Amino acid sequence: MNKKLIAMAVASVFAAPLSVQAVDFSASGFADVTLNIADDSCDNPNGNGGITFASGGVGAATACTSTATDVDGGAANSTEGKFNAAGEVDFMATEGDLTVRMDVDLFLDASAADSASLEQGFFSWNIYDGLALKGGLFNNPVGLEANDAPDIWSVSQGQIFNILDSQTSLHAGNNLTGAAVVFGAGPANIQVGLLNEISGDAEANSLLFTVDGEVMDGLALELGVLTQEDNTVANAGSMENLIDLNAVWKMAGWTVAGEILTAGKVVDNALMLLGNYDFGNGWGVTGRYDMVSFENSANDDDTTMTLVGIWKPTDNLTTNLEYRKLENGESGVAEVSEDSIVLEFIATVGS
Repeated sequence: MNKKLIAMAVASVFAAPLSVQAVDFSASGFADVTLNIADDSCDNPNGNGGITFASGGVGAATACTSTATDVDGGAANSTEGKFNAAGEVDFMATEGDLTVRMDVDLFLDASAADSASLEQGFFSWNIYDGLALKGGLFNNPVGLEANDAPDIWSVSQGQIFNILDSQTSLHAGNNLTGAAVVFGAGPANIQVGLLNEISGDAEANSLLFTVDGEVMDGLALELGVLTQEDNTVANAGSMENLIDLNAVWKMAGWTVAGEILTAGKVVDNALMLLGNYDFGNGWGVTGRYDMVSFENSANDDDTTMTLVGIWKPTDNLTTNLEYRKLENGESGVAEVSEDSIVLEFIATVGS
């Protein structure tokens, strides 16, 4: 998360020795509570709520997991009208030129063996100004949208984020494991990394490259590349190499963004256009359009339209109301249209 972490002056509580007191320690986190007001994906036997990449490498839709029937004799909707809760606790400590960070995700999932997982766990060594080495488990820097609810302009992420998430199958979430060198070159920030193969392929590695920077006042560009093995064992949906280009322009309350992703196979290209406007006094609105074109000519494009109303009654509480419409035209299933409406509350601490 891109948080302004607040240092915790707690020496009097922990009675730490002087060597420990020299450590700059900070903590933050958030709670993410959603109400699924409407969700067509479990009303439709071909519903999947968005693009997925199942066996065979095609975005095949999957049926709702509920086997119960509703009053009309159709599949009962197991998600509509239900609350869900998730959260995250983040810790960061800096001593000298070394920083260590850990992000822990928390879930409400009675079916899981546990309800927590490590999202990030890495070190960053500032070798000298403008040059750093980081290693461990960290968020995928390729792509426009962030992992965490407080850092995006909507409730759901777009189709490009979902594609990247589907390819980084080594860990839950859109995360990578490896090491990277980060350095500045004029107005640009460059990152070059060696990773565990992102789909989990044995005896192979992936390469990471990103370059980003503000090319003019209010306009930022980013290019990201992730390499991947063509492996149908560890990851049947492997898309090989991924290239992402995105731009963000900010001016006078407006945030306008565009993103395009290309892949070696399965997906020809994916596109996202996004606009957000801040009316002031805590009110805002977001609109987003996504499109995914497939390599297989039998597949029609997947498209989504998303509209979000935003209200921030306090500095650390955000309320989002999202309407999302998916047109799913993948091969092997009937084309379906799915609507969803979700109300979300995000409460942040230490941000």
